Amino acid sequence: MSKTKEEIIDMSRYIEAETIDPKCEGCEKVFDYTAPESTIVEQKCRIYPRPSAWWRERSVATKQVLVRDKANPKGIIQELPAISIRCPAATHIEPEPTANEPKINPLKASKRRRR
Repeated sequence: MSKTKEEIIDMSRYIEAETIDPKCEGCEKVFDYTAPESTIVEQKCRIYPRPSAWWRERSVATKQVLVRDKANPKGIIQELPAISIRCPAATHIEPEPTANEPKINPLKASKRRRR
């Protein structure tokens, strides 16, 4: 099984890449990589050369959202996370819902704005 020149050039970009983080297991972007002239098989990410950087704990920014409902017509300011701590290319994790904002009827909202 000899590799063509294009396959060798394409795989050369993964030589310096780190192995995956344990949280990456199960992702579709992970593949088995064997270095040239080696028998060691490592799992690496197709997208990011340092996938562990995406899973590192870091401070999460917040954004303020004005939430209105019948009990508080003027609204309450709630802080919601603006940045997630997970890898943006992860295919094995479903995205979290961003906010529990009440649904507003667009027709009623346009009438309120006209007042």
